[in-house]
Amino acid sequence: MFWIFSLGTSYGQDVKKQPLEQVLKQIEQQYNARFSYADTSVKDIFIEAPDALLRFRESVTYLKQNTPLTYTFTGKRQVAISPILKERTVCGIILDPSQNPLKDVLITSSNKTLRSDEDGFFRIPYASNSDEIQLSANGYESKSLAIGSLKSSPCITIRLDKTILPLDEVVITNYIARGIDIKRDGGIEINFPKMEILPGVIESDVLLTSQALPGIQSVNERVSDLNIRGGTQDQNLIAWDGIRLYQSGHFFGLISAVNPNLTDKVRIYKNGTPARYSDGVSGTIEMQSSEQVNDSLRASLEVNLINAGGFVDVPLGSQASLQISARQSLSDVLETPTYRQYFDRVFQDTEVIRSGSNSMTTTDDELFSFYDTSLRLLYKPSARDIIQLNGLVVDNAISFRESALINNINERQQNSASQNNLAGSIKYSHIWNPKWTSMIQIYGSNYTLEGTNFDLVNNQRLLQTNDVLENGLRLEADFIATSRKRYNLGYHFNETGVTNIQDVNNPVFRSSIKEVIRSHGVFGTLDYSSKNGKTQWTGGLRGQYYDKLDVLRIEPRLFFSQRLARGFTLSVSGELKSQATSQTVNFQSDFLGIESRRWILANGTTAPLLKSAQGSIGLAYKKNSWLVTAEGYYKEVDGITVQGQGFQNQLQFVRGVGSYKTNGIEFLVHKRWEKLSFRTGYTLANNDYTFNNLPNNITSHFPNNVDVQHSLKTALAYTGEKLRLSTGVNWHSGKPITTLVTGNEVANNGLNFNSPNNSNLSGYIRFDVSGTYTFNLGGRLRGEAGASVWNILNNENIVNSYFLLSDGQPTTIRERALKFTPNISLKIRYN
Repeated sequence: MFWIFSLGTSYGQDVKKQPLEQVLKQIEQQYNARFSYADTSVKDIFIEAPDALLRFRESVTYLKQNTPLTYTFTGKRQVAISPILKERTVCGIILDPSQNPLKDVLITSSNKTLRSDEDGFFRIPYASNSDEIQLSANGYESKSLAIGSLKSSPCITIRLDKTILPLDEVVITNYIARGIDIKRDGGIEINFPKMEILPGVIESDVLLTSQALPGIQSVNERVSDLNIRGGTQDQNLIAWDGIRLYQSGHFFGLISAVNPNLTDKVRIYKNGTPARYSDGVSGTIEMQSSEQVNDSLRASLEVNLINAGGFVDVPLGSQASLQISARQSLSDVLETPTYRQYFDRVFQDTEVIRSGSNSMTTTDDELFSFYDTSLRLLYKPSARDIIQLNGLVVDNAISFRESALINNINERQQNSASQNNLAGSIKYSHIWNPKWTSMIQIYGSNYTLEGTNFDLVNNQRLLQTNDVLENGLRLEADFIATSRKRYNLGYHFNETGVTNIQDVNNPVFRSSIKEVIRSHGVFGTLDYSSKNGKTQWTGGLRGQYYDKLDVLRIEPRLFFSQRLARGFTLSVSGELKSQATSQTVNFQSDFLGIESRRWILANGTTAPLLKSAQGSIGLAYKKNSWLVTAEGYYKEVDGITVQGQGFQNQLQFVRGVGSYKTNGIEFLVHKRWEKLSFRTGYTLANNDYTFNNLPNNITSHFPNNVDVQHSLKTALAYTGEKLRLSTGVNWHSGKPITTLVTGNEVANNGLNFNSPNNSNLSGYIRFDVSGTYTFNLGGRLRGEAGASVWNILNNENIVNSYFLLSDGQPTTIRERALKFTPNISLKIRYN
């Protein structure tokens, strides 16, 4: 390796040595690089030229090792050279057993702590010749070295041996696609920079990507309305860097609200959730931004037929970097066919788009827009400390004018609805020693849904507000006991306040209800890996206390995996969870019918604390390029309300409390070739409600509104160096609906329904294609062009159907999914 060339060198002049300035010019010419230095810094230094076969970075490391100077990268091919401060220092290059450089090794002397760079190099000051330095890194044996055994130059090489067996991070790699892995705690991690393209998607949409997983889908095709193993969207914990988001979609649910440029990785838990997470009785999706301080400018600009956006990562010196990302819909300046498809899809059968000839009012001047802005400031004042500041703003807004001819006068009023989420946090992490780390985070999240609706015919104005304000404190500590045992301990305080306001001018009525609940959580988790690496499990316990309800919950969590013979792996998961927030629907016409669901808090009576219990067992076979998995699960969620299910039948205005039970089997087959991959997943599930004491002798047991019994997802992807292609099909059986009694559709001046959810819609089927091509624009600029088609066969899929009574006759309302929807994009990156 390149460091052997440094042996035996000195700074005196001999036959083979050249002036350092001359060597630097040779390297600049060979690698098209640039060194910045003062002439006095390199004067009178002589050195042998590095081997011409070395890479540029290896040549710089050779210079570090053999000259009394500091070399700092200011770009990929730009290096600043400066004299070493006038203090006693020693240096070294740290290697692993395979003679590869080890970065981020913690080096500690009596008066300084730092980390080795990407080349394994370090230079550290010392107080006296009797001093020692400590070297430590996760997965490697620690080492102590006397100052006397080190030199200021040339730097010696130091080897760190691996510990017996570090914890294995991954149970299954490339689970359904490249960049999607199952981690040792049972979470499914999506690494967006490494992912292959998915059918119908040209952006790294977090919520769309999650629907590619078995057991996760959206019955109504809205990406923010995710049904994880039969649950509703309000039963999911969706968090961004530890902050809960109460709004996760743009276009009122059709597009993910979190900009993918600030999302580095995503962890998804369907079961066996680690004890550090609260809420999310159905599932957990946590988006994580990078914790890497970047030393060079990165930026990108992107535009597609829906929105335009940009991203920039600016280094603020060598210890900090600032990331800013923003998106804005194009509808203010351009209405594309793709935008129109989305608009008609999300606002159909609402106040925004009037349907039917019996309406006395008309609408026009529709204005819709959305935007999001997010930032992440990362500061590392020392090798042991990290300070992270996060901020996020998400906004959707729709307005339109409603007109009506009243007493021969054309009356006009403007209706509007807006939905936004503000979130922010500050997090501080500290490394106490190679085994102990700690973290403290303070965060806040504010969600607001507002609507103004004028009823011109009745001269009525309705104002509605649903506001959620959440603040929290999280303390965590991680302890690495051995190479096979790791502990996570912590405390979590959370305060959530929900305000619901309703203001009517005719007749005059105003209601303002505010509720607050505080919770305290104490948790502990043990990650364990056996000596041979075949057995892994993550076991945890969470104690959760809700002060308003005076309820203490003890919630165990478990994920266990065992590698068997011949490529088989057995996994077992289980958990108990609880949740104090949920959504309810008072009237389907609330908030203009666009987003009728509003958040409420548990009160112990009409809105109980949600409680869930779940268990699952799975078997996976992975050999060569084949992966076959099967997992069966059973889940029960208690404390749901009738109002929270969004019924549009005889239960629409009924009050009641109950539960649902769901069970199913998820299958997956995945085959990978060098550049091709194929996967198909099938889910068989059953999901039933139980509501006791329903009026009018309504049966207490019937299918869940999201009871989709059969689901099939198939995709074929090609991933080349520049070209990426993907195509796939998504099919599932129709969701339950409630029909009218044939021949007696209207009774007692109302609709006459059969038993709830007695029938099903026709099956849903959609074919999608997508592709991207990457090209160079010179220097550090790269371009990426993309195209996709959602529902390429233009199938008409009905995702919901219900009835309204109009002039004494039933009218059928059918909610249609997106039809043929193309999209194109162009992204310019500077790296």
